[in-house]
Amino acid sequence: MFYYSFERGIFMLVLSGIVIMILGLAFRFNALLVILLAGIVTDLVGGVGFRETIAAIGKAFVTNRYMSL
Repeated sequence: MFYYSFERGIFMLVLSGIVIMILGLAFRFNALLVILLAGIVTDLVGGVGFRETIAAIGKAFVTNRYMSL
């Protein structure tokens, strides 16, 4: 969720996921792991709990599991 009541520092901290993606892909790490890590970091900094984040990733995986084949 995006809250307009965030202070400017917190709002900029949410953008750390973009920095993780840029650095991870620039250093040629595994793209799937980089994007997964960036998503988790963005959710946690944005105020979403760890369980909700993992549940959303798991639900998306189960829904689209045949896409990876």
